[in-house]
Amino acid sequence: MKESILYCGQLEGGDYFDFYGHPTLVGMCGHDRIFKVRVEEAELIPDTRGLCNANPEGYFAWWDEEDQEFCHVGASLHLVEICFPYGTKAEADRGRGMCTG
Repeated sequence: MKESILYCGQLEGGDYFDFYGHPTLVGMCGHDRIFKVRVEEAELIPDTRGLCNANPEGYFAWWDEEDQEFCHVGASLHLVEICFPYGTKAEADRGRGMCTG
């Protein structure tokens, strides 16, 4: 199972946000409380557009094949998709990683 340890802050509504590999980077985003979290792979099912989707209560993340770690974590698929000019499917087709959620 793919997994990474990341740090993040928490928004007033309860969602976790600003995921980074070091707590200092989270603090630079203005968060007073910093959480250490484990990001694990979850099964995704391709939809008709070739995008990935999963349980709406979960988080989405990009697994980077080169760095062998998760990055671009968000509470919605859109927050991950906007990190890639041509979308996650194009990057996955190039063998650069995969979207999980």
